[in-house]
Amino acid sequence: MALFVIITLILGCALLGGYAKACILDMTDSLSRPITGIESVDAAVNLLLEFFSQGLRKNHEVKGMDLEALIAFVYLAAQFGGAWYIIALEGLRFGNKGTILSWTGTFGIVFQAVTITIIAPIYLTIQLLVSPSIPQQANFLADPTDLSFLPIATIISYVVPSIGLCLPLVFDISREAKFIAVALWQPFPLYQSALHSISRLFSGSRQHTSKNKAHVDMRLCRKALNRAYMFITGLTRAPNVIVTGIRAILLALVGGPIFPALMFLWERDDIVINKASPTSRKQK
Repeated sequence: MALFVIITLILGCALLGGYAKACILDMTDSLSRPITGIESVDAAVNLLLEFFSQGLRKNHEVKGMDLEALIAFVYLAAQFGGAWYIIALEGLRFGNKGTILSWTGTFGIVFQAVTITIIAPIYLTIQLLVSPSIPQQANFLADPTDLSFLPIATIISYVVPSIGLCLPLVFDISREAKFIAVALWQPFPLYQSALHSISRLFSGSRQHTSKNKAHVDMRLCRKALNRAYMFITGLTRAPNVIVTGIRAILLALVGGPIFPALMFLWERDDIVINKASPTSRKQK
């Protein structure tokens, strides 16, 4: 009964986001160009490009770098990146292998096309439905090689393209160049999925660990998880320090809205792995 109530409330959030008043875009100098030759697809792609480029507008009175807009963008990009990182991490867990939750590249693209206000509640609902009613320790584990590569893949696929998005806020560039920056950033979920696939080809770890969870080294898994969480914790907290400044350093320590979720998952994983680790049993 409790699960039914929770799912109903979460899906209600998706409906609320779906029926929310649409934002009005300033299309006065819009650039609509054919991309695929299919009118409906081109219209959707151009709308996405226009939507994301709206967030890269500088104050028309500012010449050169718009520091206020740049700081706001970095903060939002870090929080969005933290949410995406959690989705990518969940997709690597053995308990989610072979389920829709492992299709992180697809989720990332749909997030942008349908907006996070609709897809996030649906994702959480799927997470509740797919997860076993009685959690098993092995389901929380992941291939240490995948976990170790996750920060690197995130830097290449998300952080670097996001730095490219900062260029319109730092320099005076043409609208075409701004659209190119957005277009290069948008496929970041596909970049990350491709990077992980390439990494598995070279490491050869998939055949050894994905089919047999007993072969996972708990010590390596714990270290890899800690490094993965430390990376995204630093990524989400650093912009908070910049935004709030020394005058509000206590608020900066909170780490933004995504920080509590990261801390909860980190603590849960640490407890689960410690229980499953043979060394922890010997110490007791």
